[in-house]
Amino acid sequence: MSVSIVIPVYNALDVARACVESVYAARTAVPFEVIVVDNGSADDVREWAGRERVRYLRFDRPLGFARAVNEGARQARNEFLVVLNSDTIVYDGWLDLLAAAFDETDVGVVGPVTNSCGHDVQADPDAKGFSEGGAREYAASIRDRTAVGEPQRLVFFCAMIRASLWRELNGLDESYGAGNFEDDDFCLRALMAGYRLAVARNVFVFHHAGKTFGENRVDHEEAMARNQTLFCRRAAALATAPARAVRRKEAPDIAIIVPVTPDRAEGLADSLASLANQTIGGFDVIVERAGTLAAALNAGIARARGRRVAFLPAGDIAFPFHLEVLANSQASCSYTAWSVAAGDRIGVVRFDQAEPRRIRTGDWAPLACWMHRDPPRFDQSLNDFCGWEWTMRQAAAMYIPRVTCQKIARPASIEDARRVMDVHPAAGAWYQHERRRFLTAVERGTWEKSLIIDGNVIERRARRMMSAARLDAAKKRIATAGAASEGRCVFLFSIISWNELTQRPHHFARGLASRGFRVYWIDVRLKPPEEAANIANEIEPNLSYVELPGLSGDLYRTEWRPDLIDLMESAVVALGARDAIQLVNFPKWTPLVMRLHERFGWPVVYDCLDDQQAFGALHPGNEPEREASLIRESALMIASGRTLHGRHPQSILIPNAADFDLFSGAKSAGLLDHLPRPVIGFFGAFSDWLDLDWIRESARCFPAWSFVYIGREGFSSHEMRERWRQAASEPNIHVIAQQPPPALASYLAQFDVCTMPFRDLAITRSMNAVKIFEYLAAGKPVVAPDLPETRPLAELGLIEVYRSFEDSVALLRRAVEPRDDRIAARRSFATQNTWTRRVDQLIAAVEALWPAKPRP
Repeated sequence: MSVSIVIPVYNALDVARACVESVYAARTAVPFEVIVVDNGSADDVREWAGRERVRYLRFDRPLGFARAVNEGARQARNEFLVVLNSDTIVYDGWLDLLAAAFDETDVGVVGPVTNSCGHDVQADPDAKGFSEGGAREYAASIRDRTAVGEPQRLVFFCAMIRASLWRELNGLDESYGAGNFEDDDFCLRALMAGYRLAVARNVFVFHHAGKTFGENRVDHEEAMARNQTLFCRRAAALATAPARAVRRKEAPDIAIIVPVTPDRAEGLADSLASLANQTIGGFDVIVERAGTLAAALNAGIARARGRRVAFLPAGDIAFPFHLEVLANSQASCSYTAWSVAAGDRIGVVRFDQAEPRRIRTGDWAPLACWMHRDPPRFDQSLNDFCGWEWTMRQAAAMYIPRVTCQKIARPASIEDARRVMDVHPAAGAWYQHERRRFLTAVERGTWEKSLIIDGNVIERRARRMMSAARLDAAKKRIATAGAASEGRCVFLFSIISWNELTQRPHHFARGLASRGFRVYWIDVRLKPPEEAANIANEIEPNLSYVELPGLSGDLYRTEWRPDLIDLMESAVVALGARDAIQLVNFPKWTPLVMRLHERFGWPVVYDCLDDQQAFGALHPGNEPEREASLIRESALMIASGRTLHGRHPQSILIPNAADFDLFSGAKSAGLLDHLPRPVIGFFGAFSDWLDLDWIRESARCFPAWSFVYIGREGFSSHEMRERWRQAASEPNIHVIAQQPPPALASYLAQFDVCTMPFRDLAITRSMNAVKIFEYLAAGKPVVAPDLPETRPLAELGLIEVYRSFEDSVALLRRAVEPRDDRIAARRSFATQNTWTRRVDQLIAAVEALWPAKPRP
């Protein structure tokens, strides 16, 4: 046998040269020729190829991978063809071992294993993360492997193909252009023509994976999305074409239930045709007609007699490899990704949208995706969404992120959707947000059209608008920062919004900016990507407010995806910083700050404000599990209180503080003159850790006193919000909206006693509350619960702490009695605990992290 090796090249000369050199250096007994197809590269590629021992085809413009390979294959002279990416390296014996896999005449395409290709069958787990240096030895070490895998597809980074099959199928489909799936398409057509695919597990080819996309600045994701949609159209068309009599593996233990309801009967023929075209055979098809979907499904389960069961509602289409993919999983319960058709429009679910945790937010894994060894019955009280309710009862299911089927979008009952949500509640702000999005989409019509077809288009359009031109505009907008970006920059990745209650992050940002650092406050609010030109605004000298691009409105509701990290990274790069430190006080930022650290070497400083695990129990969308990796990768960890410092001894302690000048010098503006005295005051967040019983009972215990609470609601649930409002409804409780710091200081001047009515919880035991430092700066008496962070202040005689409600009542009575003997001590303590001192400590702590000299 003899082989023609076709290598399409599009710039990236260094990797192309290495690829061709490896082909000629590898020992082989197989005669071969090399055909280099110059896909519109720069002149340096032409100059190089002219000196090589290759047949050289040059085109003046990029043709796309499929067209380039087809042009090269037309020049091929031999009985076998090898398609080889230019970002690969081959080793001794590779051609011989690939050729040996064609021992049977029905084998049409053979591929090797590799270190990286995005396909589990060909990605060798032992070679993951390999550098090119260690690959040669590994390739030699696996040559004695004998097993040959038989997949449903191969990735054409390297593939040997019978030239006769290539001609029969007319090569690659050139409709795909750049962006993959032309190999999926060819493999599917080969299977439908009766050929087998094989993986030679004893052949290793090193793959740089995406090197040419990266060096040529090709929008890989955009091209992938377009081509994936095209492939789903082609797969559906092949699935519903007249069936061919081809060799199939048998799967007699599988039954396919096809439920037919009056509104679905029209699509039955397409569904049955797609089952006749499966790459496996021998399974039973059970067609059940009933008035409702659930009734038909339950009747089918009763007839399945214990076999593994898959579902295909009439009208939905199983791609030819659908059942084989599910059957190969061997899991008792598994499901795949899917596409949807709404009229003539096709949409493809993003792989992350169909992950198991997303199923609780909507019908993200429809019935056509599933196979179950012992399926439970369906809820026949639901006309719509019986499948969604059924999926939420599957405790453990294997998710296979491959699109294998297509469902038909149909309007559904919002009442049924609400019923499913009531039966299967999901706690947490993120889940509630996603469920509201799903209900809104159901109410508008076909939810799949809104959230998948239209949603994908909107996201791709947004990514296009985050082009270099838009980011250049963002860079120009912050030109007032000018040369400051050439100096030391601090990116402060915040846990709260700039416009919320002024806290430690605000003081650090202002303090660093006042000392000459260029500070970028990265807010939790996210800006629609189409508005990316306005991501940054200078709000104070040396301090810019930044909203990064995102699709969910804020970071709390954000679900990290590679494309989102890319968007945010591009926006940060456009700010023009060179030497920077990343000061992070919210672990959910971890994926982005780690990306920036890997790319630019910018050190990460974790400023730990709270017990993240306890905080995450209230707000699961905050992803507290990311804290461990943030701590591990940080160059420095700072703890805001003694409790957190004790838990993380590697950290340095920089406690909270007060703006002493503001709170010590504040004068009454008469804002509370209308209230009876004494005034018992609190300011801060109204959240789950407030002791609502104490708030209500203390007001009842002292009905002639005034209790003032200043802040903003931030409760994790409607139930807690209602409890707060009931407690605060006592006639002598006065709730005032959150105030800016100067107004807050004026209110504080009129407090007779300050309180901090916190419950004793895991989250409050580590809180080093800023408000207590502010209370003390004003010289006010403070009554607070006995907690690890308040106890040391009580031992110094600065505040009073209680362990029971009765204790607090006695302390309040004593605190309202006029006494001047402790005011000076409180203020003296506050002068030693100012934000000016804390910023000095912070600067000293991070000094060693800066480069010795600014980079030229």
